[in-house]
Amino acid sequence: MMILGVEPAAVYAAGGPLPDRMSEVDFVGALIGEPVEVVTCETVDLEVPTSTEIVIEGHVSVTEFAAEGPMGEYGGCNVLVGRRGRLCMCCATVAT
Repeated sequence: MMILGVEPAAVYAAGGPLPDRMSEVDFVGALIGEPVEVVTCETVDLEVPTSTEIVIEGHVSVTEFAAEGPMGEYGGCNVLVGRRGRLCMCCATVAT
């Protein structure tokens, strides 16, 4: 799943190291100083913040692969071309 147009703290929580057993949603709430409201996705058993602008639901295939990269990461690291599981999209939702 991919989400776009979220609270910047959510981007940090998704990519940063969190203590064991700490929920990303609870961590974001602590950073912004208020609880984060979530809603269940339509086709996958996950929750996303209600403030999300775009939700792309799907699953990563364990049998189909595609080339990914090269790309630069936000921390200054470079990622070379590699084969990764293909994202099979099931649903896309846009906030109105």
